[in-house]
Amino acid sequence: TPDRVIVGLKPPLPLLTSQANNLHHNKHHLVATFVDENTPAKNVQSVLSRNGNEDDVGDVHVVVYEGRKFGRAQQFVSSVRRRLREQFFLEMAKEEMIRNMDDLSVGEQWKYYRKQKEIEADQLNRILIQVQSNHQLSNNFLGETDAKKSKQNRTRWSTKSNTSKGRKSNKIDTYIQTILQRVNGNQIGSYLVPIREISSRIGADQWYEKGVPVHLLDGCGDGKIHPHYNVYPPTRQEYLNLLCVPDDTNPLVQNNNSTVVMDVGCGTGILSAILLHRHKNASAILTDISPLAVDCASDNLTRLGLMDRVRGIHLTDQLLADAEADLIVCNPPWIPGKVANQSVECGNWLEKAIYDDVNSTMLFGFLRGVSRHMSINHSAK
Repeated sequence: TPDRVIVGLKPPLPLLTSQANNLHHNKHHLVATFVDENTPAKNVQSVLSRNGNEDDVGDVHVVVYEGRKFGRAQQFVSSVRRRLREQFFLEMAKEEMIRNMDDLSVGEQWKYYRKQKEIEADQLNRILIQVQSNHQLSNNFLGETDAKKSKQNRTRWSTKSNTSKGRKSNKIDTYIQTILQRVNGNQIGSYLVPIREISSRIGADQWYEKGVPVHLLDGCGDGKIHPHYNVYPPTRQEYLNLLCVPDDTNPLVQNNNSTVVMDVGCGTGILSAILLHRHKNASAILTDISPLAVDCASDNLTRLGLMDRVRGIHLTDQLLADAEADLIVCNPPWIPGKVANQSVECGNWLEKAIYDDVNSTMLFGFLRGVSRHMSINHSAK
């Protein structure tokens, strides 16, 4: 049973997230249950699965974590995830008599996998943590008993501040504070954020700082692509060799004059970066549906010293109607399927980079329209 429950027309604190879009609708009541690392995962799963029940029409159930360490918060989310997966397949087995997933066809397994991922994303994005106005993680909802316990914990914590374990934890807290301040710097006062989103931003920040080496960019800047948060990183690069077109069929080599590349769905900007690096007489036009990808591509091309040959990076899900190019490249979403959360508010750009809809609308739209954007001097490449 929940320790305390808050019901209001709006969240009691601002919810800053690009993932849990079902919490953005003010028509819902927000029902918050406060938990800590000792709360059983089955109890949390029971709370999160209340959404959609007949008795809870219009309500959104969230869990606010009040544990002391972020590492334990991540472990808490992982335990809930395992519980959700177990419960999902138990319910599927009960409803449709599924005894073994291996007995299903690949298509049927994929259907269940996608359904499970949709439920998992919705519920895990409703496990929140409170952040103070200075962007430090906080527990401001503590009751009187919990406050005394928290004060004792802080006293014990201060005795460990000089140990290596204490210094490591303080360093992690400072690191999280820096990330949250960069993302939500304009926020005044305390706010709530999904634990899962903080974890994602930590991973993205590490990818960005480290960068991804790209062998076809050797000798160009640092030779790396630095992916931003929610922009698909180029961790697999086998397909990049497709850009190494023989000179006798390469329009960028055949044309001695300035040539134009159009990069549709540019993502990190990796394809344009490679083509501009390999062909010094080329310029590029880039497009993407994601504003995060537009910023990421601009950042990478600037880092690599190639931005002066970029004609524009445009936020659009269509080919530019008034643009032509000598070479058009596109790395489209390659799996026909539904994105787990379709709302633009959700900003689930990683899934949108992977999943086209079931009819592959983006891919076939590109193939049908690409010839209209080819330069008159070249056949479609």
